[in-house]
Amino acid sequence: MQLEAFCEGELCSKISQYKWSLFSHNNTPNDFSIREVPNIKIHPQEDSKRLFVNDIFKLRDDTNRHVSYTVEATAKLEDEVAVAASFSFVVNSPPKRLIPNASCEVSPLEGEAISTDFLITCSGWHDVDRPLTYQFSYGDKYGMVLIQTGSSYNVSAKLPIGDSAEDYRLVLEAQVKDSFADFTKTQLFVKVNKTSNYIYYFYHNFRNIDGFKASTSTRLLFFLPNL
Repeated sequence: MQLEAFCEGELCSKISQYKWSLFSHNNTPNDFSIREVPNIKIHPQEDSKRLFVNDIFKLRDDTNRHVSYTVEATAKLEDEVAVAASFSFVVNSPPKRLIPNASCEVSPLEGEAISTDFLITCSGWHDVDRPLTYQFSYGDKYGMVLIQTGSSYNVSAKLPIGDSAEDYRLVLEAQVKDSFADFTKTQLFVKVNKTSNYIYYFYHNFRNIDGFKASTSTRLLFFLPNL
């Protein structure tokens, strides 16, 4: 997280430096306290006008609604006068399981490339920062390839052949995101074997195309087994 102090007025030229502090607020029926946050690295930059908070992931998120944080900047003037300004925030939490058996799953766990329909489903997730969006992808040697993203919690897709060096295993990734794009990620694994019936696949998909020639079918059947 990065913050920057701005000053307007005649006294701004007399500011010698800014001092930054980070505080936590605990506001419950039995406890109200303000404490300086320990073990968090804050790095003043550009003559202390800008602040970079390096370890924000260590702060408690808004699962605990009574916890919030305040960054305070104190401007010191040449005549020892100090003026302070502050910025308060809560740390967003990613979607969580609403019920104990909430999950992201794929079915079936094994199939054939191009021909098997794999169904990926995420259910039972919750976040107060709605709407939720779902992103599904699979991995190849270049990175993650997007299958679908949007409001639908499931997707049916035909997948490419898995990694032959790992018994044709293919890595899938499902992300459940809140309205701030904070997400919970689940990795899934399926076994995607080579397609066994090439002739059926091309006959089924190309037989109704007008003007389709046999020579085209021959070329497709020749190259497909080499994929």
